[in-house]
Amino acid sequence: GARGKLRERWDWDLAASYSANRHVVKISNALADRFDAALNGLGGPNNDQFFNPFGSAALSQPGDATHNDPAVIEDFLSTATYDYQTSLFSLDGHVSGAVVETSRGPLAIALGGQLRRESIAGDLDDQFNAENYLFLIGGPDFSGHRTVLAGFGELNIPLTNTLDMQVALRHEAYQGGPDSTDPKIALLWQPNDQLSLRASFGTAFRAPSVFQRFSSQTVLQNIADPVNDSLVFRGVRTVGTEDLEPEQADVFNAGVSFSPVGGLTLDVDYWRFDYSNIIVKENAQAIIDANPFDPRVIREAGQVLRVDTNYVNAPAVETDGVDITMAYDIGIGGNAWGLSADVTYINKYLIQETSNGTK
Repeated sequence: GARGKLRERWDWDLAASYSANRHVVKISNALADRFDAALNGLGGPNNDQFFNPFGSAALSQPGDATHNDPAVIEDFLSTATYDYQTSLFSLDGHVSGAVVETSRGPLAIALGGQLRRESIAGDLDDQFNAENYLFLIGGPDFSGHRTVLAGFGELNIPLTNTLDMQVALRHEAYQGGPDSTDPKIALLWQPNDQLSLRASFGTAFRAPSVFQRFSSQTVLQNIADPVNDSLVFRGVRTVGTEDLEPEQADVFNAGVSFSPVGGLTLDVDYWRFDYSNIIVKENAQAIIDANPFDPRVIREAGQVLRVDTNYVNAPAVETDGVDITMAYDIGIGGNAWGLSADVTYINKYLIQETSNGTK
């Protein structure tokens, strides 16, 4: 990165960063097709040997009925491998300074932009792709990337000698969508050093991650199947959804800071968040409960083999509450000591439930 001054009251900053992560997992496991062949006398390198599941390769000798040829075991054992990679490149820059000096203070502005490039990839070996391991759930390879362009502006306006207003706007454009534009306005009134009041309102967003858009992940879960009145341990595969909308929120805050005596500070803030389009993973059990024969419920001979789920935009959440912070700074024997306490009271947390397998 680099920074400097354009003029006496103007600063600039430019920074670039790159990070990458690679995570490789290797697990020894048995191939389902070769293990089945060995149980039926078609195992080994020449497809003509049996594997006795009650036998041993270490405690018996060749020719014994319980002896298992190590070549048969070697034939159906394999190493399951998956290779996950992610990377992030970002280029950020901004300029800031005072547009004009007024009797109430400087009219200051900040302008900036950002370029981000995010990528993710998952490479599973061929046997993983074919779901041919006995004790591991396989799945498809996946990869995806996106480029994001963002710009923002922020203006600080001294309305009076004791009242400041801040106005900000940020826009982000995502490759392939979606875009988001979010404003914010804030007021700060500070009539003296002991008292200040503040309030702000704005919108915010959180874009779906590249993992939520492009990945594929399979985990094992207990599933209650009402068709067979049974509890089974089956795979739940979650596949990324490329057309996810960003999570949105309306954010309001109002607060006061008060210092009645030296060293004592009291902060009280009321906050409210209204979220929409929250990104959640569909609930496999809710899908089966709603319709046991949903196309996302993969069955064979009437038994559940797997449940396919996605990331979706679903519920809305409304929450508000109060934060209280008390701090007292004291000096004892020439040393600085401090006492503090924080309290958060959540007044409500309402979640809108939906009927499409999300809660």
